Amino acid sequence: MMTENGELLVEKAPVDASLDESRNRNQNEQNSFSNRSRSANIKEILVNRVPFPLIIDAILVLTVLIIFLVLHEDLVMYPQVKVGFYCQDPALSKSHNSSTIAVKHLMVSTFVLIPVFTIAVTEFFKNVSWKQKIRNFCYLYTVSVTTAMMLFIINKFTKFMFSEHRPDFFAVCRPDTNENCTAGTYVESFVCLNKDKFPRIVANEISKSFPSTHATLSVFVTIYCSYIVQGVPSSKTGFLVKHLFSVALFMWSIANSVTRITDGRHFWWDVVVGVLLGAFAAWYVLRTTSLKIMERVYCGKQCETIRKMY
Repeated sequence: MMTENGELLVEKAPVDASLDESRNRNQNEQNSFSNRSRSANIKEILVNRVPFPLIIDAILVLTVLIIFLVLHEDLVMYPQVKVGFYCQDPALSKSHNSSTIAVKHLMVSTFVLIPVFTIAVTEFFKNVSWKQKIRNFCYLYTVSVTTAMMLFIINKFTKFMFSEHRPDFFAVCRPDTNENCTAGTYVESFVCLNKDKFPRIVANEISKSFPSTHATLSVFVTIYCSYIVQGVPSSKTGFLVKHLFSVALFMWSIANSVTRITDGRHFWWDVVVGVLLGAFAAWYVLRTTSLKIMERVYCGKQCETIRKMY
């Protein structure tokens, strides 16, 4: 095309639309690549940074926690298994007394106060980084709480299977057939006349004496925490502090065990079996996980020596 002055006018091609399309296409490709990269990073984190055994452990801990909450007497009341008794049995004629150490106090001490305090103090005095302190605390506390919950579950199922009457059975239940029967005769069928005069928890637990949960949990926590506290350097706390703390723990477990007998809530064999069960659990846990626990308790210059021992 010619202008009025005779100059040749060259028409420009409509490239604006094609440039916009090209920019949009590049932007979409970049967004798609960014999304794929983000997904790949998340997958890499889940696969490489979160080991599969850790996921299995988390699922198992969660399962144990759910079972623990379901069986806890304050949340769910499972049916009471009825067993007979010998008429006017003096072993079941103890008066009903309130517990010297209540169940809620045992639970708070076993699952929170004692293990948290022991592990936190042990880690505080160790010569490791704070990141390592937190890792050690999480591991040691998880082992303690998970084992305690499993012991609680074992105790509940054992109580349910044996269904042994407590020493204050007659005082709490007051079976109707016990008043006009011949002493020493076995009574299978009865109705509790006092079931509405006591809290539902007490009435539901009247035939679940064996073994003692107080003894089991207190002994386990005592032995476990007495082992953990030995990781505190003596140069920072002194030699006797750790041993005095262990003695205090053992006195606490003895009080938990003995008062169950003096309160008339358990027979002596219930407490003995509970003590043995808690001691065996502590021995088994410390034995099977001794290397990991020793590395976290005594970690520092002694770590290499410990690894050589195993």
